[in-house]
Amino acid sequence: MVCFTTSPSSTVPASVRPHRSLVCRPLDLLYLVYFVQHIPATLFVDSQILFPTEWFPKALTDLAQYWLSVSGDPLFAAGRIGDNSNLTWLYTFMVAEFVFQLPFFGFAIRGLYRDSPCIRLPLALYGAHVATAVAPILTSIWFGYPDLTTLQRYTLSAAYVPYFIIPVLMVVSNVCALTCGAHAQNTQPRSVKKDE
Repeated sequence: MVCFTTSPSSTVPASVRPHRSLVCRPLDLLYLVYFVQHIPATLFVDSQILFPTEWFPKALTDLAQYWLSVSGDPLFAAGRIGDNSNLTWLYTFMVAEFVFQLPFFGFAIRGLYRDSPCIRLPLALYGAHVATAVAPILTSIWFGYPDLTTLQRYTLSAAYVPYFIIPVLMVVSNVCALTCGAHAQNTQPRSVKKDE
């Protein structure tokens, strides 16, 4: 297993650079686990807002119903019963998650597993998109639904905050990786051709 103490320089081609284990890249491991768990969450839970309940096995609809009974999640509840009068923004995020993010999860998993330098910019863009999508959800939970109990607000926050913090971390760490890589590339000594 090869570990680097710093990010490998972007000047070293990926084909030459030794593969670093995910154990040596704890943030990449966190991101990989995040994307792997996000696939079933998108397919089996979040998609219940977009598609008819009849399309899902009873076990999944029962799970969603249990979540609603515990959390009182007003956004998920309104989405499931089709009360979309004020939730166009939520449906837009759900469609984006299903159509764009779900395929991206596979791309990200592959890039993270292979330690591809090409994954850094897409991860930063994904993180920025998701953080700005989850921020209004968290704001709505705390300030938009006065009927929620304090326990429900904390329960909902415990479920949604990781989907805010991890993407923000994705933005910061990958922008830093891109910036440091560009900086390392710009500070490399240039070879000068000698006149013969």
